[in-house]
Amino acid sequence: MSSKGSDPEHDFFLTGAELYLEIEEAVAEFRRQVQEKCRRVVEGRLDEIGQACQMEWTSNALSDYKYGWPEGRHIGKQLSIKSFGNLYFCLDLYRENGSIVYLALVYLYRRNAGLAAGLWPLLGTSPAAGGYREGNNLYFGRWMTKDQVPDFEEFLNGAVDDFIAFISKGGGLKKHI
Repeated sequence: MSSKGSDPEHDFFLTGAELYLEIEEAVAEFRRQVQEKCRRVVEGRLDEIGQACQMEWTSNALSDYKYGWPEGRHIGKQLSIKSFGNLYFCLDLYRENGSIVYLALVYLYRRNAGLAAGLWPLLGTSPAAGGYREGNNLYFGRWMTKDQVPDFEEFLNGAVDDFIAFISKGGGLKKHI
């Protein structure tokens, strides 16, 4: 019995064996660069973010963040909010209707629905407006075209602006937790 398989299967396996390590290294480098861009944006805005939330963070509080699901990935940085949840700053990549969607995203996650219950109703459920809510998350995103992805930091700054405006209008985060 031959273990060669069909010609396309054989060719695919050989190509995969040749390229696997290079592809994995490229993905790791891409993730590192995205996380570095997120770090620069958040560190540059950390005082404003902290003021709006009425909380204090140092850049040491930033940690790497990556999350995946079958259709996409989040890559970026996160701030932990003790006894509450996390604040994420990331590049969101996902497939929708056969296309890839690119999004600079800031989102606030609460561990349970009873936390900061007064903030959630202040946002709608439609992603079309500056921010929206879904489950235990509040999202603030800026969509990009593929050609705009290299300018990710500019778009993430816009999403941070939206988050700061919302949290400030809501009276800060600290009073809700």
